[in-house]
Amino acid sequence: MKLSPAGKDLAALSFLAVGTLAGWSAYAARNLVNDAEVKAGNHPYCIQVTHNGAQPSYSPLRSMMQLAWPSLRSPSGDVFPHYTFHAVLVVLDGEEKSFFNWSYHKNAFDLVRPDTQKRLVTSLEPSCIPTSRFLSRLPWLSV
Repeated sequence: MKLSPAGKDLAALSFLAVGTLAGWSAYAARNLVNDAEVKAGNHPYCIQVTHNGAQPSYSPLRSMMQLAWPSLRSPSGDVFPHYTFHAVLVVLDGEEKSFFNWSYHKNAFDLVRPDTQKRLVTSLEPSCIPTSRFLSRLPWLSV
Protein backbone atom coordinates (compact mmCIF):
# COMPACT_ATOMS: atom_id res chain seq x y z
CA MET A 1 0.00 0.00 0.00
CA LYS A 2 1.37 3.35 -1.03
CA LEU A 3 0.85 6.39 1.21
CA SER A 4 -0.18 9.73 -0.18
CA PRO A 5 2.11 12.71 0.55
CA ALA A 6 -0.31 13.85 3.28
CA GLY A 7 -0.29 10.32 4.76
CA LYS A 8 3.51 10.29 4.76
CA ASP A 9 3.57 13.66 6.53
CA LEU A 10 1.11 12.42 9.14
CA ALA A 11 3.13 9.24 9.68
CA ALA A 12 6.35 11.26 10.05
CA LEU A 13 4.73 13.66 12.52
CA SER A 14 3.30 10.76 14.54
CA PHE A 15 6.69 9.05 14.65
CA LEU A 16 8.35 12.32 15.70
CA ALA A 17 5.75 12.92 18.45
CA VAL A 18 6.08 9.40 19.87
CA GLY A 19 9.88 9.60 19.73
CA THR A 20 9.90 12.99 21.47
CA LEU A 21 7.57 11.76 24.20
CA ALA A 22 9.65 8.63 24.77
CA GLY A 23 12.85 10.69 24.91
CA TRP A 24 11.36 13.19 27.35
CA SER A 25 10.02 10.36 29.52
CA ALA A 26 13.46 8.69 29.69
CA TYR A 27 15.12 12.04 30.46
CA ALA A 28 12.66 12.81 33.29
CA ALA A 29 13.02 9.28 34.76
CA ARG A 30 16.81 9.58 34.74
CA ASN A 31 16.58 12.96 36.49
CA LEU A 32 14.19 11.52 39.08
CA VAL A 33 16.63 8.71 39.89
CA ASN A 34 19.60 11.09 40.12
CA ASP A 35 17.78 13.64 42.25
CA ALA A 36 16.40 10.97 44.61
CA GLU A 37 19.89 9.66 45.25
CA VAL A 38 21.29 13.17 45.77
CA LYS A 39 18.48 14.19 48.15
CA ALA A 40 18.77 10.95 50.14
CA GLY A 41 22.56 11.05 50.35
CA ASN A 42 23.63 8.12 52.53
CA HIS A 43 20.25 7.83 54.26
CA PRO A 44 17.72 5.04 53.60
CA TYR A 45 14.98 6.11 51.19
CA CYS A 46 12.11 4.84 49.10
CA ILE A 47 9.69 6.22 46.53
CA GLN A 48 5.95 5.87 46.57
CA VAL A 49 3.67 6.64 43.64
CA THR A 50 0.04 7.59 43.36
CA HIS A 51 -2.39 4.71 43.27
CA ASN A 52 -5.64 5.78 41.62
CA GLY A 53 -8.81 4.53 43.17
CA ALA A 54 -11.97 5.94 44.69
CA GLN A 55 -9.66 7.69 47.15
CA PRO A 56 -6.14 8.38 45.85
CA SER A 57 -3.41 6.83 47.95
CA TYR A 58 0.24 5.93 47.59
CA SER A 59 1.84 2.57 46.91
CA PRO A 60 5.52 1.61 46.77
CA LEU A 61 7.37 2.02 43.50
CA ARG A 62 7.76 -1.57 42.29
CA SER A 63 9.76 -1.23 39.07
CA MET A 64 11.79 1.27 37.11
CA MET A 65 9.17 1.17 34.34
CA GLN A 66 6.74 2.92 36.70
CA LEU A 67 8.93 6.01 36.37
CA ALA A 68 7.97 6.37 32.72
CA TRP A 69 5.22 8.70 31.61
CA PRO A 70 2.22 8.11 31.65
CA SER A 71 2.66 5.65 34.54
CA LEU A 72 4.00 8.31 36.87
CA ARG A 73 1.10 10.74 37.19
CA SER A 74 -1.23 12.10 39.77
CA PRO A 75 -5.00 11.81 39.49
CA SER A 76 -6.66 14.55 37.53
CA GLY A 77 -10.14 15.97 37.58
CA ASP A 78 -12.29 18.16 39.75
CA VAL A 79 -12.38 15.88 42.79
CA PHE A 80 -8.68 15.77 43.76
CA PRO A 81 -6.88 18.52 41.86
CA HIS A 82 -3.35 19.13 43.19
CA TYR A 83 -3.84 17.20 46.42
CA THR A 84 -1.68 14.25 45.51
CA PHE A 85 1.80 14.08 44.06
CA HIS A 86 3.20 12.16 41.08
CA ALA A 87 5.79 10.54 43.32
CA VAL A 88 6.97 11.02 46.90
CA LEU A 89 10.54 10.47 48.00
CA VAL A 90 10.68 9.36 51.64
CA VAL A 91 14.07 9.86 53.32
CA LEU A 92 14.74 8.40 56.75
CA ASP A 93 17.28 10.18 58.96
CA GLY A 94 17.28 8.30 62.26
CA GLU A 95 13.65 8.51 63.40
CA GLU A 96 12.94 11.61 61.30
CA LYS A 97 11.17 11.23 57.94
CA SER A 98 11.43 13.84 55.21
CA PHE A 99 9.07 13.89 52.25
CA PHE A 100 9.84 15.27 48.80
CA ASN A 101 7.38 15.78 45.94
CA TRP A 102 8.45 15.01 42.36
CA SER A 103 7.86 18.06 40.19
CA TYR A 104 7.88 17.61 36.42
CA HIS A 105 7.93 21.40 36.13
CA LYS A 106 11.20 21.67 38.09
CA ASN A 107 12.39 18.20 37.07
CA ALA A 108 13.41 17.66 40.69
CA PHE A 109 12.14 16.65 44.12
CA ASP A 110 10.91 19.49 46.35
CA LEU A 111 10.76 19.24 50.12
CA VAL A 112 7.15 19.02 51.33
CA ARG A 113 6.97 21.36 54.32
CA PRO A 114 5.01 20.26 57.41
CA ASP A 115 2.38 23.01 56.90
CA THR A 116 1.77 21.71 53.36
CA GLN A 117 1.50 18.12 54.63
CA LYS A 118 -1.37 19.15 56.91
CA ARG A 119 -3.39 20.45 53.93
CA LEU A 120 -3.04 17.31 51.81
CA VAL A 121 -6.01 15.04 51.25
CA THR A 122 -3.75 12.00 50.89
CA SER A 123 -1.48 11.05 53.79
CA LEU A 124 2.22 10.90 53.00
CA GLU A 125 2.76 8.22 55.63
CA PRO A 126 5.09 5.80 53.85
CA SER A 127 3.65 2.82 52.03
CA CYS A 128 7.23 1.85 51.20
CA ILE A 129 10.13 0.84 53.42
CA PRO A 130 13.17 3.12 53.22
CA THR A 131 16.33 1.14 52.43
CA SER A 132 19.81 2.06 51.32
CA ARG A 133 20.16 2.19 47.53
CA PHE A 134 16.40 1.67 47.08
CA LEU A 135 16.36 2.38 43.34
CA SER A 136 19.33 0.15 42.54
CA ARG A 137 17.40 -2.81 44.02
CA LEU A 138 14.31 -2.35 41.83
CA PRO A 139 13.73 -4.56 38.80
CA TRP A 140 13.06 -2.95 35.44
CA LEU A 141 9.70 -4.69 35.16
CA SER A 142 7.43 -5.91 37.93
CA VAL A 143 5.57 -9.16 37.62
